[in-house]
Amino acid sequence: MIRFTPGAWLGTIFVFFGGVLPRLVVPCFLYSIYCCILYLVCARTGFSLPADGQKLIAGCTTFLLVFRVNQCYNRLIKAQDLVVNALCSLRSVVFSVCAYTTHAGPKRATWGEAEHEASVLLKVHVVRLAVAVAVSLKFHSRMAEMFNGPSNVEKGKVWHALADLVRIKGLLTAGEAVLIEKACGLYEEEAKLFAACCSKVPSGPSLCVDLGRSRKCSQEAMGRRRLFGQDDVGEDHGGTPVPLVLLQMLRGFLMHPLDKPWGYPERFLNSNEMHLANAARAFEGLSQLILIPMPLPYLQLSKLLLCTFVLTYPLAVDMEHGIWGNVIEPVMLCMALAGFEIVSDCMENPLGDDPSDISVYEMIHEFEVECQAVFDLSVRDHREVLASQASLGEHLGLGEGARFLAQKHSHTEARRCFADFFEWSTLSRATILYINQQSGEVRAVNRRLLKETLQGAEGDDSDIEHFEREDPFTTTRCLALRGPDPHRGACQRQMRMLRSCGGPDNWHKSMREELLRAAAGGDSDTDDDGVGGRMSSRSSPPRESKLSLAAV
Repeated sequence: MIRFTPGAWLGTIFVFFGGVLPRLVVPCFLYSIYCCILYLVCARTGFSLPADGQKLIAGCTTFLLVFRVNQCYNRLIKAQDLVVNALCSLRSVVFSVCAYTTHAGPKRATWGEAEHEASVLLKVHVVRLAVAVAVSLKFHSRMAEMFNGPSNVEKGKVWHALADLVRIKGLLTAGEAVLIEKACGLYEEEAKLFAACCSKVPSGPSLCVDLGRSRKCSQEAMGRRRLFGQDDVGEDHGGTPVPLVLLQMLRGFLMHPLDKPWGYPERFLNSNEMHLANAARAFEGLSQLILIPMPLPYLQLSKLLLCTFVLTYPLAVDMEHGIWGNVIEPVMLCMALAGFEIVSDCMENPLGDDPSDISVYEMIHEFEVECQAVFDLSVRDHREVLASQASLGEHLGLGEGARFLAQKHSHTEARRCFADFFEWSTLSRATILYINQQSGEVRAVNRRLLKETLQGAEGDDSDIEHFEREDPFTTTRCLALRGPDPHRGACQRQMRMLRSCGGPDNWHKSMREELLRAAAGGDSDTDDDGVGGRMSSRSSPPRESKLSLAAV
């Protein structure tokens, strides 16, 4: 949701991008012309309609529109609660695992290097999968919106979904990424003649989404091919919600440390299972909010009454009221009623791409920062925290009791930190612009859009720092696994390929072929600012790590 100052009257009224004005200007201008024509015709002919019927239509229309606005606002509030519940549940899982495997009591003094590495590696797995689940919520919301819309989806929407999917893959192992590619539900099919002629999308293979459906004929027989990886012969079903697959992977990792010397007792699994169940319920609620819009009969009646009223109202106004009563007043009334309808459309899908929708990217980035802080607290800074707590006991004259609370460490423990396993990578420029327009400060967004419109230039990645200085709410980084693994190199090349197209509206090739070529190493550029790539030269150099990202 775009940021603004609610108490600033002028700053709230006279704002273009992010408000309702962009969608009201053209309809109100056309309606004013319509009212002027009717006023001239009625003034010449003396024709008018009875006002009593217009009052009844106005009452019914206003009631339906106001009721719809309230329902859509309730959907927005419910979606906010569900997103917060999902992220809070994931946060609780990460925090509890970091705490349980760090404060292991007397058993920690007997740990060797293997037990310490297993404890740290478990935290790495839990953090990366929890962040991947959070990102997959936004990815699935895009997929559900496309699946619930036209069969021939726009390539621009798929571009953002692909950017989210590559971001998820940057947090997974090669085997996990293959499973996610199979479950994503993105397919490419040959464009039909009618679709190629009438669609706004450039000619070429069309894109489609298939989720949660079993088909009598295989995807291959339907002329569909996966965007990622090789096709399975005889595959008879579409994709599976990615958040559920990742939650199941996370659930499996939480089973590994049960009753292990470096893990936690079985009873702690109950609380983690409760958090995972809450996250799954929140995901299902968000999915249903997208897949089940307002009922069609209600929308049909509401829009029909609105069109009937605004078209006939100027004919029922007394000609003695002049220009004000016959032109200006109907236009203002039309602006109010059409504003209700536009606000309802903006809030109906709370996880959409409107500036009034929930800023899921911003919440995910905050979750990533919190994971880094908690990970370093439990791994890198744990000894210092315990030492400071013991010194406080000595200072308060409770030295004997402080020794009971102290936790002994093995002298063989190596010092690890979050940067040994993760890195902050730069998002694609199109994604940064999207985040900036959806969740940035409203005045900064309007100034930047006006400047870009006047210059007419796309710009380069050097303006990312300008975004960060101008708007502190801009998100330009995301988490990715560190290391020269071939799988992560393929993710970097795929994101560079997405960036090279210049934006989601400039795609004229087969996405499948380009993604496969990039994954195979066809893009040999050394650009390092895609998802999974290094940060700029100001960041610290890569650190070597002894830990393998194999299963615990």
